[in-house]
Amino acid sequence: MIQNSIRCNKLSSLSVVSSGIISLLLSCLILGGLFYPVTIFAKTTVENSEGLLKRLDRTIEEKTSLRLRYLNNLQQLKSKAVEQKGEKLIETYQQLFRAYAHFQSDSALAYLDLIEENVKDSKRGFELLQWTRIGRAEVYGIMGLYRSAANLLENTSVSADQASLQLYYYQVARSVYGWMADYGEVGENRKVLQQLTASYRDSILQVETNPTNRAIVQADKLLNEGNLQNAREVCLRALGHADSLQHAYLYALLADIAEASNNHDDYLYYLCLAALSDLERGVTEYRALLELAVELSNRGEISRSYNYLLCSMDDANFCKARLRSFEASNVFPIINRAHKEQLQMRQTITFVIVAFTLLIVLLLLIFIVLLRKKMRDLSYARRELTEALAAVREVNAALLETNAKLSTTDKIKETYIARYLQRCRGYIDTLDEYRRELLKLSKTKNYVQLMEKLHNAELLTKEEQAFYADFDEAFVTLFPQFIDNFNALLLPEAQVHPKRDEILNTELRIFALIRLGVTDSNRIAHFLNYSVPTIYSYRSRLRNKSVLDKNAFDQAILTC
Repeated sequence: MIQNSIRCNKLSSLSVVSSGIISLLLSCLILGGLFYPVTIFAKTTVENSEGLLKRLDRTIEEKTSLRLRYLNNLQQLKSKAVEQKGEKLIETYQQLFRAYAHFQSDSALAYLDLIEENVKDSKRGFELLQWTRIGRAEVYGIMGLYRSAANLLENTSVSADQASLQLYYYQVARSVYGWMADYGEVGENRKVLQQLTASYRDSILQVETNPTNRAIVQADKLLNEGNLQNAREVCLRALGHADSLQHAYLYALLADIAEASNNHDDYLYYLCLAALSDLERGVTEYRALLELAVELSNRGEISRSYNYLLCSMDDANFCKARLRSFEASNVFPIINRAHKEQLQMRQTITFVIVAFTLLIVLLLLIFIVLLRKKMRDLSYARRELTEALAAVREVNAALLETNAKLSTTDKIKETYIARYLQRCRGYIDTLDEYRRELLKLSKTKNYVQLMEKLHNAELLTKEEQAFYADFDEAFVTLFPQFIDNFNALLLPEAQVHPKRDEILNTELRIFALIRLGVTDSNRIAHFLNYSVPTIYSYRSRLRNKSVLDKNAFDQAILTC
């Protein structure tokens, strides 16, 4: 029954678009551009049903802003009417009537009253009075006052020369009698009304000139005759050149065709498109969203179905469309009960989840307590192990340091013992050669030359220089970075650098001996053949020019 009433209502809405009166055509065009945002087009948008449902959810959330925008545009028309008179004022009232007919029934009736008050000065007075009677019958039908609507239509006569008014009359009559057949009458009376509905549908086809509107009526006729394939093809062809309002009717027809064909996926898809078109245009009298709520309820999407149903009921009450309120009231108990059952099920599931969560939390707390105890024990063991490892590392470091010192000491000993033996062997050879030379001079009784040899210290000097050169070479081999490290301990202006032909000079040689562990000034003086005060003077002068204090400087020398 809902589907039949819906098809009737589509033709009622179609009457708004296809009215032959020029002013109404203009008003439909103005309303289509002024009030309605650009809507979705044909199925070629390749949007699946789930995507459309999400868009529909967002549109319902934005319904308040859409309604405010619609009312804003209506206010502009009202402001325009204040400045007009005569025919232009009547045309503006007609536009406002068309805008309110499927938005707020009371306001639509009020503008019909205003038109009737202003027809006295119009040349089209009688025609306008007929038009207002037909319009009042249309609104009464939307409001569910079928008998009043039928009486108005029966007492209104339209001549054949009034083609556009005749078309409007046929469209409203077809819708009103269709609604009466679906909701108002039973038995034989219902059959009579169904015949009247079909008759007026045929009459519309005889006078309708708009090809898209004709396609809509033709598709509705084919649908009622059971010719579903042809009806679908007519609708799909018409989609290519339909405006936004006609798209809504075509989508609704395609949904009915899909339902009659048991194609539930297409049925859901086209219902989504039709509902989106209705809501985005800002109207409050519609049927697609209600049917969509029923379909979603059958598919188990109770929450979304319930939201769509509430939206439909709210808009129907706002419009005072008793037909839509009646349709919604028929399905509300079913969806509402399913919604409550779903809420109860969710509450039960929530309770189980909460209880299970609390149990898990309790077990976790117990686990955490035990884990913390184990962690404390582990931490204590780790701390003891860390302390033991630290002690071992300290011992290892000490051993490494000792090994390094021993290694260095061994290296020094090996180097200097080898050089000491080599130097001693050299001294023995030198002394033996010197002895032979002196013996030779003695045998030849060359006492003068013998005395010169004995008084000459050149040999001693050469040996001393060779000794120091050998010492320097050995030291630098053992400590190649000594000079750089030593100078790093001094101020820049006090740094010591040997000459080009030297390896070490006297100052570096003093501290080289200290680096080898010879720290006594007497021993250093004896080794270098200097006086003790001289050695002390060298040591004090460089110590005073160090970047470190005295004790730190002495300690640093030992590691250069």
